[in-house]
Amino acid sequence: LPEHFMGAVGNREVLALFLGIGMSITAIPVLAKILIELGMLRRNFGLTALGAGIAEDLLGWLLLPVMLDLAKRGRVDAGSVVQAVTITALFIVCAWGLGSRIVPFLFQEVDERLRTPYRRVTAAALLALFGAALTHTIGIHAVFGAFVAGLLVGQSPRFKSQDRQVIEGLSFGVFTPIFFSFAGLQVHLHEMTDWGFFAVILGTAVVGKVAGAYIGGRIG
Repeated sequence: LPEHFMGAVGNREVLALFLGIGMSITAIPVLAKILIELGMLRRNFGLTALGAGIAEDLLGWLLLPVMLDLAKRGRVDAGSVVQAVTITALFIVCAWGLGSRIVPFLFQEVDERLRTPYRRVTAAALLALFGAALTHTIGIHAVFGAFVAGLLVGQSPRFKSQDRQVIEGLSFGVFTPIFFSFAGLQVHLHEMTDWGFFAVILGTAVVGKVAGAYIGGRIG
C-alpha cells in the first residue's frame, strides 16, 4: 500500500483495518434493489439477508470512528466508542419500546382526525424521514433510522396494503433513482491520480463479495 495513504500516524496496520471495514460495508439500498428485482424481498430469505446487512453495517459504522481515531491520533478514544455504542443501543431500545406504541397511536390519530387522501402514506413518509434524520444526527447511518421506521410502520394494523403499494411506487420510482444518482455524483473520477491502486481496491472488493457469496451459496 502506498506510503502517502497512511495519514499522519503512518501505521500500515491501521490503513489495512480501515480498508477492510470500508469494503465490508453492505450498500443496503443496492441489496434491497437486487432482492426486489429477484422477487425475494418479502420472503424469509430476503428479510434475513436485509436484516443481516443492516446489523453488519451498524457494526461497521460503529467501528469506523475507532479507525479514524487510530488514523489521526494513533490511539482509540474509549469515551467516544462507549458513547457511540450507548447511543446506538438507546436508539434501538427506544425504537422498539416506545416506537412500537407511538406509531400505532399516531396512525389511529391520523385515521380519526384527518380525511385527506393518502394521509397514512404521508405519515409513513414523515416517520421514515424523521428516523433517518435522527440516526444521522446521532452518528449512525441515515438508512438505519429509515429502516427501523419502516419496520414499525409495517407492523401497524392501520397501514393498509394499498398504502404499502403507494409507498413502494414512490420509493422505487422517485427516491431510489435519486439515491443512485446522488451516490454516483459523489464519485470524482477526474481527481483520481493512482489508477493502479484504484484497480487493486476495486478488484479486491469485487472478488471478496463474489467469492464470499459463492462460497456461502455452495455451502448452503
